[in-house]
Amino acid sequence: MKFDNKFFHYEVADKKFHNNISAFQYVADLKRKIPWADIRVKFVLDFDFMKNPKKYNWKIEPKESFSYYMEKTAMAIYEKHKNIMLWYSGGTDSHPIAKTFAKLGIPIHLIFCDAFAHCSDNKMTIRKKEWDSILKPTLVDWIKEQNKKNKIIELDEVSVRNFDYNLETFFSDNQFVGNYDLVACDGAWNFPNSKILINENRNNINLDKCAISGFEKPWIVLSDGWWCHTVKDRVVAQTALRSPFSSLDDDNYFWFYINDFVPELQIKSTWNRISAIEKIIEKYNLPLTSDQVNNMQETTSKYYKEMNDMTGYIPLVESLSLPGYKQHYNKNLPTTVGAIAARFDLRNPYTIELTGEFGKKERLIINDFWKNNILKSTDASFFVDIDNKTCQILYTDLIKVKKLYK
Repeated sequence: MKFDNKFFHYEVADKKFHNNISAFQYVADLKRKIPWADIRVKFVLDFDFMKNPKKYNWKIEPKESFSYYMEKTAMAIYEKHKNIMLWYSGGTDSHPIAKTFAKLGIPIHLIFCDAFAHCSDNKMTIRKKEWDSILKPTLVDWIKEQNKKNKIIELDEVSVRNFDYNLETFFSDNQFVGNYDLVACDGAWNFPNSKILINENRNNINLDKCAISGFEKPWIVLSDGWWCHTVKDRVVAQTALRSPFSSLDDDNYFWFYINDFVPELQIKSTWNRISAIEKIIEKYNLPLTSDQVNNMQETTSKYYKEMNDMTGYIPLVESLSLPGYKQHYNKNLPTTVGAIAARFDLRNPYTIELTGEFGKKERLIINDFWKNNILKSTDASFFVDIDNKTCQILYTDLIKVKKLYK
């Protein structure tokens, strides 16, 4: 299986890696040889406007609206690809993309990846019920409305089945980077990865087309009197995973919100997010601190929906933008949102069942792999929480955008 991608990499000294664990392991190896060395891991997004920000003048807000640059991006993709798929969840990232294509009358094929159907544990039922009772009926009605004149939107529900027996590969696939908690279906339900995509009503979906995904909201931080742009590796890494079909190569798979053909989209989104943070801080008389700015951008923040509404990230149904709208399946844990609400309680050891070729199943002990393969070969400084298998989150280099208001 290939883990390389055109979107990002990690740099350690003179080497590049495409997942964080490999980079951390290389650091550990170097430190054994040169224990006094200060060796760091750098996270890099491989886009010119990110690596060379001075060429694109991030300090000047793009003059057109966010929707203008959304439409410009959709048109740029359509100019080169007439058969377009969107990995779709109905959430604040993918639904604005679908609405943009519908507004322009560009045909698009929505792919909803149902990871619940073949989970090794029944605790994904929260998301299954949400899809069946709320999201799908709303989406079907919305598609009917868009298709009144011409059929421009098609929907396919696909389920996933693991086909790889290699547990390390399975780990990297399900949580490619960031949080290594390794839930069986985490990250799979609306993004492509190394699973077989199966439609129960017909043969495997032919993905020999162009595919796009969107999950790349900017992250805003305060630094030296400036509002700055950065991107978390944990946020974007899942979207780098490609379809299992080799024909869907780098030239046919795009991130929507971060790209070099319309760099203004990410820059405008950054300016909009800064403006929203400024207005919310002023409205509620909040302290202007780094912690406040970071916390209010989290999906669990009570300002999360308000910020999305102000910046143009509107989901199919309102609940997908609300913080804390679901009770965690484990009532001892806090209420949270989205797929996080369906995660297993990782404080208890458990096994995961993988379905291999010809339906053969194999149970693997995650904790054994974690202790024997990961912890022994990785620098402990890169772990935030060893028991919960949580790795350090890395960020792209800060890009100065706007001076703080007074």
